[in-house]
Amino acid sequence: MSLKPSPYMNAKAGWFFGRALLLAALPFGSLAASPPTSPAFHRFSQSSPRQVVETFDSLIELGSPAAIDQARMLTTGSMRRLFPLLVEMQARFAPFLDTARSRDSMLEERRAGDWTALKIQSLVVFKKPFLGRERMESMQAAHLWRDSAGWKIAELEELSDAQAPLVVRTGSLSAPPEAATGSSASSAASATANNLFPISRLAPAKEDMQRVTRLRLRIALRDGSEPTKILETCVIALPTKPTPAPWTDSLAVYLASTIDLDLTDKMLRTRAAKLKQGSPNEVETARRIWNFVTTSFDYRLGATLFGTSREALRDRTGDCSEAAVLTAALLRAANIPSRVVMGYATLQSGVWIGHAWAEAFLGGQWIGVDAALREFPAGATRVALITLSGEREMRPEATNLMLRTLANLDIQIVAAFAGPNGDVPLPLREHPAAAAEARRFWKQVLEGMGD
Repeated sequence: MSLKPSPYMNAKAGWFFGRALLLAALPFGSLAASPPTSPAFHRFSQSSPRQVVETFDSLIELGSPAAIDQARMLTTGSMRRLFPLLVEMQARFAPFLDTARSRDSMLEERRAGDWTALKIQSLVVFKKPFLGRERMESMQAAHLWRDSAGWKIAELEELSDAQAPLVVRTGSLSAPPEAATGSSASSAASATANNLFPISRLAPAKEDMQRVTRLRLRIALRDGSEPTKILETCVIALPTKPTPAPWTDSLAVYLASTIDLDLTDKMLRTRAAKLKQGSPNEVETARRIWNFVTTSFDYRLGATLFGTSREALRDRTGDCSEAAVLTAALLRAANIPSRVVMGYATLQSGVWIGHAWAEAFLGGQWIGVDAALREFPAGATRVALITLSGEREMRPEATNLMLRTLANLDIQIVAAFAGPNGDVPLPLREHPAAAAEARRFWKQVLEGMGD
């Protein structure tokens, strides 16, 4: 059974992008520092990695076109690619920021050759609730690379907590394509329109997208850090005669209680028991859980920030990640192995956006259970990049995935097929309005912040 696609996909699924950029932006601009007043100060600021970060912070805080241009010159690598997006994200949440009570602290520094890693703890206090919170904490690593001009910020990484190991990068630095040719905050809009979202040059007609049961894709990272891959996605059919598959010890982790999937929650266990009561098999139980989350969840952009199952069940508000987490937790509470999948999805025009969904182990195979897009089994218009058991906190893994792929991932549809066996070719065509659709979507992401 598959319901009509939710309008949530068009306006809300890609909040992954906004959240990843917001979390990446937290260490910068929240610490009021003395801005550079001369080129001499700018040159002096590059004498140590810490001073580079402090100078970058103060330049972002200053926010003038000249300061933004100087801040951009202190970046390289993936940070240069993300720079216009970070500037736009900073401008978006700056009115909410209480700079007097917000602070950054550098906890640790490690250096190896031309690389330095700094562990930065950020506390951001808001003037009014933002993403449902009055304050937000993050732990990040800033990785700096030294070139002939001095130290520059090359990469950001979210850490789980202060005890997480700080690992210094090794090897040489590859310079990925930048997200824009301009460097000011005003250039960020064009950057996101052109490069933020993977856009396939060819895609099935909009009326054919609901018929797709198999896609052949060509996937690559624009920075060349990984080889190009040819991938096929398809609909995994539900078992026709549902019977519990034999479980091995390797599936135990997918039934465990975790920080994000909290099976100690009495309300969760009670809800799962009610949904399971009288169910003839595990497929029907999974369907009931999917239907419960699909119909009772209030999909709102930016309602929360990587909520846990405990939070999602009580609020029943969030986006695709909260829906996926709640679905996976209810499945486990009903004794069905489950995991959370993060990647990209498309419904029309070949525009791919960040997305999350759950998978259930049914009949000896993993089957997508997507409450946000109202599909069970989940369709073929998804690319899974990571699967999460919950052994490690999910938020850092999701954020780092988005930071790595934002304005860097390329997904091209090579062939599309329909039919139960995925053997009926569908014609591909160009979608001239795809870039405009991507711009509209990014605007919706930004406008949703702070709602």
